[in-house]
Amino acid sequence: IYVYGYRFSEYMLISIFQPFQKTIAPILMEKAAKNFNDAFYYSKKLADNVVIFISIIVAIAIIPFKDVMLFLSKDAYTLSFTIFLISLVGILLNNISNIYNILFNHLERTDLNMAMGVSCAILNVCLNIWLIPKYGIIAAAFTTVISFFFVFILSILLLNRFVENRLNILKILKGLIPIISYIVIIYFIENGFLVNESQTFSLYGYKITAFILFILGSFYTSDEFKNSISKGLGYVRVYISGIN
Repeated sequence: IYVYGYRFSEYMLISIFQPFQKTIAPILMEKAAKNFNDAFYYSKKLADNVVIFISIIVAIAIIPFKDVMLFLSKDAYTLSFTIFLISLVGILLNNISNIYNILFNHLERTDLNMAMGVSCAILNVCLNIWLIPKYGIIAAAFTTVISFFFVFILSILLLNRFVENRLNILKILKGLIPIISYIVIIYFIENGFLVNESQTFSLYGYKITAFILFILGSFYTSDEFKNSISKGLGYVRVYISGIN
């Protein structure tokens, strides 16, 4: 049940994020070779934009995803969707960390990447030994999130040692509030806290409403999201004027 839910979240985000990583790694390394601070600023903007793009795709995909998972399995795997939602948060944080970790390779500090990986593994094992006997497989999902969050914070703190304009951790976390809140709301909806699971139409109505709230939340908490929306609307206006 745990593996089924975790793998779905992992494959979803990897399939979205991996093309970005393959594209941006050479660009970041080239910029870092010329001016490391410019490369750092570029990676920051890139991370912000990738978070927006991935968050929107994930938010849309989540809406029918429980039905997809149960269609491919049995009702006994219902708990896997909860694992899937919780794991999404941790894997998203890990993917963001990977953008910044590319710069450690340029600094020839791959030892830092290795140290963070080992620390994450040790923390995850210790938390699993402590929490799983008490809370079961749900604890395994939460320990994954905690471990990836630890590495996420650690990678930013270490990278800030090598740059002039440091990353603002609170600002980065603020940008993640809408998608994390959206995932929590979907969890409550899917587990019958707001609507009976048998009421399919109402269920999807609540989820679509949650998606709209996610978009509005992203708009008001992220300047990058506002700029992306403005650019998108600008392209639409140009397209419409071209048709007319």
